[in-house]
Amino acid sequence: MLVLAPTSTGKTQIGIWALASWLATDRARHRAVYLVTHRSLANQKFEEFQQILLNPLFSGAQDAMVLATGDRTVDAGGVAVDAPLDAGLLVATYEKYLGLLCSTGIPSDLDSTCIVADEVQILGDKFRGVNIEALLTMIRKATPGQFIGLSAVLTNEDGQTLAGWLNVPLVRVPHREKHLVYECRTPSKQLLFHTEAPQRGVSENPIQPGTATNIQELIRECMNSENGKPIVVFCMRKQDVYTGCREYCKSQGLILDGAPLFGGLTADTPEAELLSATMPHRVAIHCADLVEEDRLRVEQAIQSHEIDLVFATSTLAAGVNFPIGTVIFYKWERWNNDRRIYEPIPAGEFHNMAGRCGRMGTEHESGRVIFLANDGFRDRAAVSSFLTPDHFDSLMSQIDPAYFTPLILQLTASNVIDSEDDGLEFLKTTFGAYRELQRNIAGLDHWDEPFRESVGRLREWSFLR
Repeated sequence: MLVLAPTSTGKTQIGIWALASWLATDRARHRAVYLVTHRSLANQKFEEFQQILLNPLFSGAQDAMVLATGDRTVDAGGVAVDAPLDAGLLVATYEKYLGLLCSTGIPSDLDSTCIVADEVQILGDKFRGVNIEALLTMIRKATPGQFIGLSAVLTNEDGQTLAGWLNVPLVRVPHREKHLVYECRTPSKQLLFHTEAPQRGVSENPIQPGTATNIQELIRECMNSENGKPIVVFCMRKQDVYTGCREYCKSQGLILDGAPLFGGLTADTPEAELLSATMPHRVAIHCADLVEEDRLRVEQAIQSHEIDLVFATSTLAAGVNFPIGTVIFYKWERWNNDRRIYEPIPAGEFHNMAGRCGRMGTEHESGRVIFLANDGFRDRAAVSSFLTPDHFDSLMSQIDPAYFTPLILQLTASNVIDSEDDGLEFLKTTFGAYRELQRNIAGLDHWDEPFRESVGRLREWSFLR
């Protein structure tokens, strides 16, 4: 099935039921794979699955469960694993699983495998989508014994289309268990939307005197409140993580140099040095610069309520379940290198980050999401979509005839295809092809010529024989 449900409504539980029931049915033959978008999410899910599945399903055999990310491939005992695909339960990032399949031979049959694909909308990502769509196409062709896709940020129409391509039923849950309050502040007004009362729409009120309208004042306002902690400040750039954290600490009179290594941190790095100065004051950072052990220490501190404020990139946004009470956006625009401008992040990405607060199983009755804008903000459509939690950008395939040349080279080099006929047939079974067939009654014959031209170019350049 494909499950569409808001953040924190129990999608992971459905995935766990699928894994457990599949493995319990035939422990000798059945295998299960849980795919995630980021290594932080892989680590958290692996830890969670060890606690609830290792003993009842595998009688505590640590080599039966394996974690595979770009950092490491280890079993539940921390031992390096040479053949992760043989594990009873494999938790992996999408790209790592693709690499494992390509290096060991593309499977023609996955009938003994249950695959759970978390955050499956990642196939539309501009930078990673091609790889992930190729992987899902391979999985689809190999017909797994069971497939469960999970997403919080797909429109119902896109969900129906994706479910049709995957050939699975669609299950949709429209409402959150815990509600969110969305707030946009400008120098002159406050815009509010409550998921508990969507029929009211967005309310607009004059900004009250003393209400914070710049980012550092806003962070201090929320930190001085008795409710809504921990707070995560999402940054679009790693540099903003450091800048935001240092500026806040400076405003609190904290000394950031020369602190002894904080308990549980292991690395002699500038990041660990900063964390050692901030974590005693319940402030932290979280981004890809942190070494694995230090990033896990920060995550444990958030889980155990040792941290009130964390400045983070999207590494903390991909489905990881933390007891966050408030989400603040440091900025909500990102540099587009092709267009040479800053532009709003996609609405789906915004709401995925927003959904880190107000989680089931936490003490907060609801979550709070706050972002800032100028009075004359030019991106009214973006602000409107951010204030409307059920507004998501369309799911766009990244497989397009205009980009066949690098894609064919990549698929060939990865052993996914090995002939022209095989390559064209593979491309015509992708999600991009499925969407094209829905829109173009003439079919996919117009893909043939750009495919042959791309193959010809690669031969001419001696990339293909």
